[in-house]
Amino acid sequence: MNQTVMIMRDKEEVAKLIREVFDAYCKSFDDSLNRLKIWPWTDKKTVIHESNQIHRFLDAYQKTGSNIVTWMELPVYQKNGALEPKVTHIDAFIVDDDRKLIFFIEAKRFSRHSQVESLKKDIYRLFKLSHEIYVGNGNFRGINLFDYDAYVIPLADVWDYRSKWCKEFADNWERESYDLEGIYSYRLATMKKSLTVPREQEKGQYHLLAALLPMFDSEEYNKEVERTRHKSGPASSPSILVWSDDVGFESLLASVNKKEGR
Repeated sequence: MNQTVMIMRDKEEVAKLIREVFDAYCKSFDDSLNRLKIWPWTDKKTVIHESNQIHRFLDAYQKTGSNIVTWMELPVYQKNGALEPKVTHIDAFIVDDDRKLIFFIEAKRFSRHSQVESLKKDIYRLFKLSHEIYVGNGNFRGINLFDYDAYVIPLADVWDYRSKWCKEFADNWERESYDLEGIYSYRLATMKKSLTVPREQEKGQYHLLAALLPMFDSEEYNKEVERTRHKSGPASSPSILVWSDDVGFESLLASVNKKEGR
């Protein structure tokens, strides 16, 4: 996909883009699984590290344009309520300069409920991080965050042959993915692709899963700045994540931010 790309502000257009990337990512996974005859899991769990999800998704996204920077295991400093910041890592980070989009990505392999909870905590940590980086002049890793729309993408996989829980979770991904929502975000899109395990058609399917959650809307934020003449960044703004107006969360977010600011 080498077409000319332009700034992308419409959320539904972003969702369409990510669905196309997800389809390409799934095809890459499927081709390699069958070519290399790899099982999604073994008893010793020695096959398919979650980094494969990240690597293949970044590769698929990078092919959609020419002015895209990606990184795995991005180090960031985060206080998260502590007195001193500590180094933490984001599984993957995408900066799309042409479309003016940023994506924060976390990945997990699912075989039990606790792993879903772990991914949910990773997503919540990213939104808490937004309180710390969307401040001042918005400088983060050499870019101005206020110029980009930002999204979180959780990636996961599950092989329904492993257990009854795995099969039920995969069958109900649309509903189960509600657990990834919180007071700071909502699901703009969910995605699932079911692949046949190489040479083992009678042993269920291997499912690749994803969701798309808005994190920051630069256009709406800049309108808010102009309207309120607020210059300190969204962490001290009446609504830190102003896309929340889309689902009526503004009063809740304002209340949460007010409490946290005391």
